[in-house]
Amino acid sequence: MSFLKRVFRRRVRQQKIVCNDECITKIVPNGEKETVRWADIDEVGVIVAGGESFSEDIFWVLLGENVSCGIPSSAEGISELIPHLRQLPDFNDEMLVRAMSATEDVKFVCWRRQNSKKVTS
Repeated sequence: MSFLKRVFRRRVRQQKIVCNDECITKIVPNGEKETVRWADIDEVGVIVAGGESFSEDIFWVLLGENVSCGIPSSAEGISELIPHLRQLPDFNDEMLVRAMSATEDVKFVCWRRQNSKKVTS
């Protein structure tokens, strides 16, 4: 079992995502909220963990200079997140399709803010 799968396994089903034009809010099972402003995101990635493309093995990763937020694809409200992400300028749909059909542990970068520092290696 992959590291990410073990870390997220207990929390995956109960997380909730709420999106609007200004921010994304992730609500975890204990009620704590993590809010990320669209303006603070420099990179959007998809991590496939566990070698199988099932929803609990796919995680959205939103990164910025002071932002790091992981969202499991099985979170309630995930269908709200994807259309917002696809509105980012030059969002790479091909990378998204490749991520959703991946069969090994891998990260795909679907979007990176132009003129930003590289967030990941």
